[in-house]
Amino acid sequence: MLVRQGELRRAVRSADAASARARATLDTASERLAAARHLRQECEAQVQRAREERADAVATWGGALRELVLDPGQVAALQDAAGAAGDLQPLLAPAAGLVRARLAGERASLEGSLAAHEAERVALEDEARRLEDDHDEPPGAPPWARSPRLGRPGAPLWQAVDLRPEVGASERASIEAALHAAGLLDAWLTPDGTLLDPGTLDTLLRPSAPAAQGPTLATVLSADPDGALDAALIDAALATVAYGPTAAGTGASAAIGADGSFVLGPVHGRAAKDQAEHLGAVARAARRARRLAEVRDALDAVAAGQAGIDASLARLAARSAALDADLAAFPWAAALDAALRSLGVAVAVEGRATTEHEQAEAEATRHAGVLLAAQADQREHAVAHGLSPELDDDALVIRRESSTRSRSPVRRWPASASARPCSRTGPASASVTRSPPRSRRRAWAPSTLRARLRSARRERRFGGATRR
Repeated sequence: MLVRQGELRRAVRSADAASARARATLDTASERLAAARHLRQECEAQVQRAREERADAVATWGGALRELVLDPGQVAALQDAAGAAGDLQPLLAPAAGLVRARLAGERASLEGSLAAHEAERVALEDEARRLEDDHDEPPGAPPWARSPRLGRPGAPLWQAVDLRPEVGASERASIEAALHAAGLLDAWLTPDGTLLDPGTLDTLLRPSAPAAQGPTLATVLSADPDGALDAALIDAALATVAYGPTAAGTGASAAIGADGSFVLGPVHGRAAKDQAEHLGAVARAARRARRLAEVRDALDAVAAGQAGIDASLARLAARSAALDADLAAFPWAAALDAALRSLGVAVAVEGRATTEHEQAEAEATRHAGVLLAAQADQREHAVAHGLSPELDDDALVIRRESSTRSRSPVRRWPASASARPCSRTGPASASVTRSPPRSRRRAWAPSTLRARLRSARRERRFGGATRR
């Protein structure tokens, strides 16, 4: 009975210690869970701050754009999307693409103009070199196809003749204009006056044609002394075309008038120009000088145009750089991404802390139940055997020892230790027994037991008392 009560009491003590350890573990888990929840709340607040800061930064960025064009609705959409993690480049790509396409179109147009200016510059510089080398450009080529003249014997009329000194400047211009309009200014003369191959595509002046009556072109034109053709041949060719104040007034079938008119068979016409440019070395030299000045002015204009195009291209490059800067200045989600990653870690930590707390809580509940069951068993056993549930281990030990001694058989004292002289002899005297000494009987008296119990309790409490 007493042994069982001790076992039950030790079971209660063991269950109480295990329950205390479980409660301590639960307290630690509760602290960890509270810390994890606090960390998660701080991370949530950090995420909210990052979202608000990014939305504000997007609004500021939208108001400071230099090249990227966004309407208020697009900026508002970006602000709404700024609260989410990730790249917002897809939202910017359409607007940025439009700006890039516009800049690319302007650049292509400028580059095309620059190429045209460069080609013009090359052509003008080449013409300037020819003019400086006294090269005379022929009158405008006819619109119809003409056989090549390079390497062909002879010369065009404008290179083979010169105006006579007595012809005035106004008349010089009119004569050249009429010859040009009639197709005679650039007509070809052969060295011997013969015709070219019938397959040759060109205009020829034939010296062997009948001479005109009255004044002719020989009146105002003469063979160029520096020319390569024979002067008599040239004079004969000039004599075939009549000349007068007006072409029609000559009555000839081929005539040139001093007023710029001409007659070629049934064809009549008139032309005019400011000054002669091809008839005569003086006119050609003056034309070269004028044209060289024009070419140089044109070269200056081309250079200025190229400089302007280069400046425009530089501005385009600056605008393209400004677009790149606008895109680069967009408030990307680095801070928000970092805050969301921290929140994810905090949520995971809280999840683990919650699991550990639940496990610790379940374990503490289980140990509390074990303790309650052990205490119930102890009380039930004590009540059943008339014991006080409050008896501690020392009291149980003392009660157990007292019970054991009360059930022990009477000891016989050895004769050598307790025999006294007796008048009786024989076996009867040998079997006489004596009871324990009075001091031993006093040791197990109730008052003595209570004193021993108090001493044992003091020894357990202070650890330094000496059992009597």
